[in-house]
Amino acid sequence: MAESTTPNLESEEAQIMMLARMAGLDLALQAHRQDVLTAARVALNVQKSFSGPALNTTEPWPAMKVKA
Repeated sequence: MAESTTPNLESEEAQIMMLARMAGLDLALQAHRQDVLTAARVALNVQKSFSGPALNTTEPWPAMKVKA
């Protein structure tokens, strides 16, 4: 079972590394690679804990109308 999760972790790590480099965190990756990976994973978990609309363009309440 550990074998099936390893590619997912490697893929996730590669994606985090790419995003960190795009964000200009090259020096942080060199000096504190594991810390950057941990921080990104924590941020992803926190983001997943928030529930929001599936489509960002939908309003959480009906459009407001003025009575004439």
